[in-house]
Amino acid sequence: VTGSQLYVGSSANVASDAAITDAAGANVTSNYDITYSPGTLVVTYNAFTITIFAASDNKTYDGTALTKDGYTTTALPAGVVRVDAVVQGSQTGVGSSSNVVESYKLYDADGIDVTAYFAPAVRMPGTLAVAARPLTITAASATKGYDGTALVDGGYEITNGTLAEGQTLDSATVTGSQLYVGSSANVASDAAITDAAGANVTSNYDISYVDGVLEVTGSGAGAITITADSDSKTYDGTALTKDGFTTSDLPAGVTDVTAVVQGSQTGVGSSANVVESYKLYDADGIDVTAYFAPAVKIPGTLAVAARLLTITAASATKGYDGTALVDGGYEITGGTLAEGQTLDDVAVAGSIINPGIVPNIASNAIILDSEYTNVTANYLITYENGELRITTSAAEISITVHDNEKIYDGEALTPVGSHVEGLPGGYTLTVGGYTGSIVNVSESAEGLGGINGYTIIRDADGLDVTAFFEDALVKNGALVITPKAATITVNDSSKWVGQADPAFDGSVEGLIGEDSIGEVIYHRTNDDVNAAGIYTGVLSANYEENGNYIVTIVPGSFEIRRPAPYTRPPVDPPQTETVVDIPTITPPLDDMPQIVPPQEPEIIVNVEPPEVPLSDIPMVEVPLADIPDVDEPIVNLPQTGVATGSFWMVGLGLSAIGFGIIIGARRKEEDEVK
Repeated sequence: VTGSQLYVGSSANVASDAAITDAAGANVTSNYDITYSPGTLVVTYNAFTITIFAASDNKTYDGTALTKDGYTTTALPAGVVRVDAVVQGSQTGVGSSSNVVESYKLYDADGIDVTAYFAPAVRMPGTLAVAARPLTITAASATKGYDGTALVDGGYEITNGTLAEGQTLDSATVTGSQLYVGSSANVASDAAITDAAGANVTSNYDISYVDGVLEVTGSGAGAITITADSDSKTYDGTALTKDGFTTSDLPAGVTDVTAVVQGSQTGVGSSANVVESYKLYDADGIDVTAYFAPAVKIPGTLAVAARLLTITAASATKGYDGTALVDGGYEITGGTLAEGQTLDDVAVAGSIINPGIVPNIASNAIILDSEYTNVTANYLITYENGELRITTSAAEISITVHDNEKIYDGEALTPVGSHVEGLPGGYTLTVGGYTGSIVNVSESAEGLGGINGYTIIRDADGLDVTAFFEDALVKNGALVITPKAATITVNDSSKWVGQADPAFDGSVEGLIGEDSIGEVIYHRTNDDVNAAGIYTGVLSANYEENGNYIVTIVPGSFEIRRPAPYTRPPVDPPQTETVVDIPTITPPLDDMPQIVPPQEPEIIVNVEPPEVPLSDIPMVEVPLADIPDVDEPIVNLPQTGVATGSFWMVGLGLSAIGFGIIIGARRKEEDEVK
C-alpha cells in the first residue's frame, strides 16, 4: 500500500501487488482476479489553539517612546516548532496602552509556513506603561520691613526631580502678596513644560508645588519662619516621623524657640509634617511669643517610597514521562520583606507535557503584616518568569537484534528478529525493518544484523513520540554461515607390477549449484612404492579450497598385482658359432603390443627386476640356434632366480596379460646356462 499526506488536504492510498498463498505456502495469486480500490489519506485542519503573549514594560516618563517587541507562547502543538510574531506598541506620554501581536506565522521543522493548518492563535496584548515624572517646584520666598507696599515675588525653582532631556520649564504661576506685618504663602501653580519641538508636555509630570513665604516685619521686628523638617524612607512597615524644625534668623530679644512638630507616614505615599505650635523665649527664659508677629509655620514632608521586591517563579526540568510538569513554587530573588511581614501567596501558572520549554508565570502576590493585614500595595513588585522544561526521556532503551546462523546453502542470510529492553510501560516500539545480508562463510561477522530505524508510539493516543526519547542503543546481531559438508570419494584402483600408475578418478558430492572446489586431482600418496600388495587408503585427491565447504576425502585403496608363477623349461646344451635371427613374437592377445627384436644387442645394466618368481612368468621357447652371438657379458645382473653368468637376456613384461619372454644367448665361454 503506497500513500502519504503531510499537510492539510487528501490524497490516494493505493494498494497493489497482493500475494496469496495456499495452505502449503505456494503462491496462488495468479488464480485471482484482484481489483484494487484506493483508500484516502486526509489531513484536516488542526483545532489546537496556541496563545501568544505580547511582552509588557514600564518606565518613568522621559520624553522617548516606550516599545517592547518580545513575546512568549503557550506550548506548541505537534507539527509546529517555531513561531514568528510581529509585536507593535508605543507609549511616550504618561499612561498605558496595549502592546499588541499584529501578526504571526507558524513553521514546521522544515521551515514551512503551516499557519493556515491551525486554529487562529489567541493574541494576548501586553501593556506599555509610562509613569508621570516627579517634579517639585518651589515658589520664591521674600521678606521685608513694612513699607506700605505689598510684598510680591514671582520667582520659582525646581527643588526636586529633573526635567526630561531636551525639555524646558517655560513658566509657572506664582501668586502671593503681603502688605502688612506678618507673612503669607507665596503659592506656585500652573507650570508649563515644553519639549524641544515646543509642544506642551506638562501633563507627563507629577508636579508638587511648595509655597514660598512672603514676610513683612514690623518696625524692626519681622515674623520668624519655623520650618518643620522633612524626611523620607523606603517602606518598612513602621511609621515615619520627624519632630525637628528650623527657624529663620531670630529677631533681637528672642534667643530660643520651641515647637511641636507632628506628622506620621507608614504606608507608601507622603504627608505633611506640620508645626502644630511654638513659643519664643528671651535670654531669661521668658515666653515672649505674643510680642512678635505670628511666626510663619512651614510644613515639612514625610515620604515613604514603595519597597522594591522581585518574585521569581520556580523553574523545573524533568525527562519526558507522559505526565504534565507543573511547579507552583516561587521565591524572592530581589529585595526583602519588611520585618515581621510574610509573602502569603503568589499565583504561579504554567504546565507542559511534551518535550519543550514554557514560561512558569508568577503574579498576584499577597503580602501580610503581623496583624494579617494585606500590605501588598506598599511594594513595587517585579515578577520574573520561571521556566518549565521537559527534556527527552532518560529511559535507557536498547534494541537487540537477534543473532542468526545457518549452514551454507547458497542463499542470503538476514536478521530474523529483535527484542526491546528499557521501554517504559504504555509505549510500543516498532522496528522499521532489518539490515544486513551475507551469502558466504567468509562474510560471517558480529554486528552485521542491524535495523532500519524504529518508531515509539504512545499507546494512550497513538502519537508518535520517538523524538521524546533519547536514541535507543541498537545492539547489532551476528550473521554467521558455517561451512557445508562436501565429500570427495576416491575410487579404488590397481595395476600390474612394473606398470605405470593408471589415471585415478572419483566423485564429488555435496556442492550446491555452480559452486566449485576447482579441478580435483586424484593421486597416490605412496607413489614411490611399486611392490605387489594391497595398499589401503593411499589414493587421495587435491582440490582448490572453497571457504563455504568442509571437504572430507574418502580415500581409495590401490592394488599392485603380480603375474602367475613361472615354470622354467629344460635348457638345451649351448650351441657353438650358430647365429640366428631373433624372430618377431606376436602375443596371443589382441591388446598385446608388438615386440620387434632390436637390430643391435642391448646391454642391460643394473636392472632391478620386479620381485616376481620365475615360476610366475610364462615362457616363449626359442631354439638356441636362433639366438645370435653376444660378445659382451651381462654385468651386475641381480640374482633373482632368473639367470647368472655371461649371456644375453631380453625381458619384456606385458601388463595386460602378465606375459613374459626370456631369450637366452649362446655361451661364449663354457658357462652353464641356468
